[in-house]
Amino acid sequence: MENARWMIYGAYGYTGRLIVAEAHRRGLNPVIAGRDRERLRLLAREYGCEQRAFEIDHARGVKAHLKGMELVLLCAGPFSATASHVIKACLAREAHYLDITGEIPVFQDAHAHHRLARQAGVVLCPGVGFDVVPTDCLALTLKHALPEADRLALGFESASPLAPGTAKSLVEMLAQGGRRCRDSEIRAAPLARRARDIDFGNGTRHAVSLPWADLFSAHHSTGIPDIEVFLPLQRRQAWRLKMLAALRPMLGLRPLQQGLQRMIARRVHGPSPAERAASPSFVWGEARAADGQRKTARIRTANVYDLSAYVAVDIAAHVLCKAAPAGFTTPGLLMGADYITRLPGSGVLELIRN
Repeated sequence: MENARWMIYGAYGYTGRLIVAEAHRRGLNPVIAGRDRERLRLLAREYGCEQRAFEIDHARGVKAHLKGMELVLLCAGPFSATASHVIKACLAREAHYLDITGEIPVFQDAHAHHRLARQAGVVLCPGVGFDVVPTDCLALTLKHALPEADRLALGFESASPLAPGTAKSLVEMLAQGGRRCRDSEIRAAPLARRARDIDFGNGTRHAVSLPWADLFSAHHSTGIPDIEVFLPLQRRQAWRLKMLAALRPMLGLRPLQQGLQRMIARRVHGPSPAERAASPSFVWGEARAADGQRKTARIRTANVYDLSAYVAVDIAAHVLCKAAPAGFTTPGLLMGADYITRLPGSGVLELIRN
């Protein structure tokens, strides 16, 4: 691992910088990369890293810049615009691919390359951050506790301010509409289609269903056919979200998307260290079986972005140590159901038979 050559692309973004700092703390020395040469230069000087500046326009162009890399950790979103090119370039270079996305299409694209990845000896594991890591581990925990489960609900609560990349992905999600996993298929659904009151571990909250990547990852990890993902929203906010669905065709227009992305870049800066320390996350899951059995799991974790930085570097190190089989996988399958309980800032996992 000490001599491994690996890259963090999007290193100067909010979460990317936290990941670079975590790698440095562990004595690792990734190559840092991104589009902005000047921002890379400043970050490279701070951490003593090699730098590579390039655009992600097409796979062939990316491939040229991945020479010598054993693994690429993609932190530059929206991942719908970046992941496919990097996945193809990694396959061509026989380099492992990780990212920190929460976008369903990226998981679908990576999964579609499973056979090629196995042939190339490459691991493809999207979602090595929050939310997918803790929820995927919880999904596997519930599957083990209730093997006959045929329905799964997952969710998380965090009071942490958003980072720019998260906000940009949310804007894209609103334009694409809702999703659900029904009969083992990802299907279109209205945004906030379902609402329920949930105790994520920090008191009961009103929550609505949203199209996070867990719909795909948890199904792949557990085989459970019907899955929904919930996030807490006040009732008035949930109503506004449903009303926003009427504007979805307009939200998908490229000029409007670009304008919203620029506005986010100017106005959203991510939480301060003090804000991260004061805003842990609460992760929840519920499995149900046809005979009426139900089990619930909850765990408190570190802040969204602190957890993302730690697990992204930890999983990269795990893969670089040749500890993972080639092909598409999910964080839970890669690291084990109990991985979430071993992370800094995690509390005791509570498993309840209802």
